[in-house]
Amino acid sequence: VPEEGEREWIPEDQSATVTLEGPSGRADFELMRAARIEGHVIRSDADPVSINVFLRRADGGGTQSETTDENGMFKFRELAPGRYLFYARSGGRQGQDFSLHLEIDVSEGGTAVIDDMLTPSSSVIGVVRDSAGQPVAGVRVSAKGAINSSLTRSASTNDSGHFEILGMYACDYLLSVNGRKLIHKHEVTLPPQGARVDAGVLAVE
Repeated sequence: VPEEGEREWIPEDQSATVTLEGPSGRADFELMRAARIEGHVIRSDADPVSINVFLRRADGGGTQSETTDENGMFKFRELAPGRYLFYARSGGRQGQDFSLHLEIDVSEGGTAVIDDMLTPSSSVIGVVRDSAGQPVAGVRVSAKGAINSSLTRSASTNDSGHFEILGMYACDYLLSVNGRKLIHKHEVTLPPQGARVDAGVLAVE
């Protein structure tokens, strides 16, 4: 139940129960026109294939998913206006991973159109060292989306403390080391087109 002054979006094909409390016994409703996000996405290798696409409100909430047709067309209907995170992933030839991540604003009753391309996913490399400068082997390094926390990838360090996290979207990530505390906060920005970004040294206590 939303607090006073907050809004809760209820799609027209769903229902909600409202409990009236207090002496006034009053509830205010505002009817808003639903928005849509639709469009066309393909892989940069031009292979015609159905792609799983995902949509999540930037301020949190659940994730919706759709599968494109073979021409890459998709539609998300009955949306509340606001900012959304749109992302898609697809496997290509020879194990190549393709992805796309966008932030989309859509107004009340409006339609936001996406016409874009999935490019080879990026990766991040680095090394984990302790406060004495020694490599830390066998620990799990995790990367979580700074804006979209549902985007999480991880990899373990090798004997020399090095790691490489593959299949990452082009966006900002926060890095962490499972079971160890980072001495400094570590954030990396991954560009598209299969970039390989060096995060440098992750120093842990």
